[in-house]
Amino acid sequence: MKDRSVRIVVGAAAAGIAALALPTPIAATASPDAPGPVPGLAPVDAADNPAEAPAPEGRVRLEPRVLPELEVAGQSVRGRLVPGDLPDGSLLLVRGRFRSLPDVPGAVETTHLRNNNRGQTVGAYGELDPDGAPRSRGFLMRGRDFTRIDVPGALVTLPLGINDRGQVVGSWVGRDATVNPATGELNPGHGFVWDRGRVRTFDVPGATNTAAYEINNRGQIVGNYTDGNGVQHGYVLHDGKVTSIDHPRASDTPNLTGTRVVGIDDRGRLVGGYGDDAGSIHAWAWTDGRFTDVTPPGGLQAEASEIDNRGRIVGRYLDATPKLRSFLLERGRYTRIDVPGRCDTAAFGLNERDQIVIASAGTTDGTTCPSPRGET
Repeated sequence: MKDRSVRIVVGAAAAGIAALALPTPIAATASPDAPGPVPGLAPVDAADNPAEAPAPEGRVRLEPRVLPELEVAGQSVRGRLVPGDLPDGSLLLVRGRFRSLPDVPGAVETTHLRNNNRGQTVGAYGELDPDGAPRSRGFLMRGRDFTRIDVPGALVTLPLGINDRGQVVGSWVGRDATVNPATGELNPGHGFVWDRGRVRTFDVPGATNTAAYEINNRGQIVGNYTDGNGVQHGYVLHDGKVTSIDHPRASDTPNLTGTRVVGIDDRGRLVGGYGDDAGSIHAWAWTDGRFTDVTPPGGLQAEASEIDNRGRIVGRYLDATPKLRSFLLERGRYTRIDVPGRCDTAAFGLNERDQIVIASAGTTDGTTCPSPRGET
């Protein structure tokens, strides 16, 4: 999604389906320039920097709004609700019902991104520093328990993935970051692992940008990095060793989207997206060395966000309306996910309790949503 991808931006904006047979696999190609082991994953103990130490767990008053039952007809999850029935912000979809996820108290904006099988969610929230400068901080929530996640010295801390052990991975940007004029992204970005209050930061060797999106229960981390030539690659990090993942059709043009690895299950199956030379993004899944295209029918651009241990995949796509919609792919059948009364629906997290995290439901481009009665 070149223009309306799901992003969290610090202090502003940074960041109908038919049942189908499984798409045809595309043969994978090995990356010839896979980086070696990642040096120096030395822990950064937040206790050494009291000003940046994670806040103790606090109580967040959670008042979920359970919405009326949605009709699950055919292959579309929709509702018949008038505008205003749904709260703004992140939502949880559970067996056809949406409910709101709580905001961080006092936050300018709160975005939930991923969940695990223990019911924990991670994400980011915005606030203003005492001098009025915007800042993005991370969080871990379970029910009414809230834990702040900060990389010491970071301007942006963006948790993007969590496993069942409560280990969190994500990306962070320091206060010395600059904006890449070609992509609009803050550089350099780095990866981090948070585990019970301790933070380890890392970079793929030779990379100018490193992003970490997910961690499975075996400790494998996935994400993407940008090499010295400005080309984007996916990676898997395990036991200090990085393996590059490159889709054979991904662009190697600098400053275009290349290969992004966004999700991984405990079997090592991967999902993500790749950008072609025309700048279009396509969703893919990877199993046993083979890529499969999983772009939904009618999807002009798409990215797969998550895969669970049952092989179910969630993701986002743009159609011709153009709306940002979401999908669930299970056993070769697609289900479209639309939040009633919202232009854009961005599903990012999925667990084995049939809970899907809708990171954002609204507009990503500032336009006015059409009436639900006028939706197609």
